[in-house]
Amino acid sequence: MGCGTGIMTSLPLATYGYTVHGIDLDNASIDLAQELAHKLKLPNARFICADVSTLDQKEKFDIAICSEVLGHLANPELLLMTIKSLIKEFGILIVTVPNGYGWFEMEQFCWDLLHMDRFYSFGNRLFGFIKAKLGCIFGTSNMAPGPMIPIIPASLSQTPHIQRFTIGRLQRLFSDCGLDIVDIRSSSLFAGKFTHLLFGHFKWFVSWNKWMADLIPASLASGWYFVLRNTD
Repeated sequence: MGCGTGIMTSLPLATYGYTVHGIDLDNASIDLAQELAHKLKLPNARFICADVSTLDQKEKFDIAICSEVLGHLANPELLLMTIKSLIKEFGILIVTVPNGYGWFEMEQFCWDLLHMDRFYSFGNRLFGFIKAKLGCIFGTSNMAPGPMIPIIPASLSQTPHIQRFTIGRLQRLFSDCGLDIVDIRSSSLFAGKFTHLLFGHFKWFVSWNKWMADLIPASLASGWYFVLRNTD
């Protein structure tokens, strides 16, 4: 739900053989997702431009994923209740949300303030080139297998965050929507485009960043992963 171009979640899942239905309101993002699925020869990945509320509720899903979407919505409760109606009894909803007062939001504020998008593509290619050269010299064991944030954008729709969530507010939100929390995990200590460009290509940093997220209080993490269950 809110799959964007599919590059972050839908297409990677499809490469593992899962049947994936990607849904987004942005037509340009869906067009690119369909193009990528065709190029990657993934017939099990389907993408449609639609409002989730217009889907046929007779078709129920085992698992739904709503990744980095709630912060863009004025009424996240409405989307959660709609998704809940589309998953099977005891089906799973996976939600990822950035910490509204964490490191990711701070980096994003600085990134936007400095208008860094115009330099991002060049910077990503430069670091990729340096990574390749270092890999040839030292081997690739100390380098991450790929960029944390791909050059292909997650979405072609420019929609800013209009909600800032705390972990407590999210827990209350899910409870109000009748969704039981099965598991909560912190995503990382540091996150954002500056973090990616400077450190995201180093495997040791990616591992350390996740390790630190497991040690610190969840309220200090850059974001969270929630596994929710529909018990209605």
